[in-house]
Amino acid sequence: MLQRRSANRISGWLSYTLGFARQRDGIEQTRFWSNEDQRHPANVYLNYRWTPSLSLSGRWVYGSGQPLAGFLRRGGTDRYFFSDLRNELRLPAYKRLDVRVNKSFTYDRWKLTFSGEVVNALNRENLRLTSFDGVNTRTGEAFLTLERVFPIVPVGGITFEF
Repeated sequence: MLQRRSANRISGWLSYTLGFARQRDGIEQTRFWSNEDQRHPANVYLNYRWTPSLSLSGRWVYGSGQPLAGFLRRGGTDRYFFSDLRNELRLPAYKRLDVRVNKSFTYDRWKLTFSGEVVNALNRENLRLTSFDGVNTRTGEAFLTLERVFPIVPVGGITFEF
């Protein structure tokens, strides 16, 4: 992790983790990637203080795809089949950019801040597994439902401090 702290102009941080999560099945004597295995999570946060009362910030999040739990493999663009290997098929990488602006008004004994934010500003199609819908026993094709986590989300807020 790298970090720069400052009350003026640019501040922020950068983080990266390399991790491996393996599991062992003692009965089957097999090793496989854990359902929570995520090799390369990374985060970047930057804040630019334009004036003492106006700031702009952004956050970028990246996560390499986690395994789809089970014995699955891809068999084309949107087709899935059973496999001999456990947790080898992964979701696509998760990527998201959030941007935010804050404007403050300071008075003698209180402060009012208006904020606006756009979550998933680049409208990335981050997916998650929502259901296992069945299997064709003759072909071994598995039917999965993958859904988008969320689209662009605008957010506004007001903070009153006294």
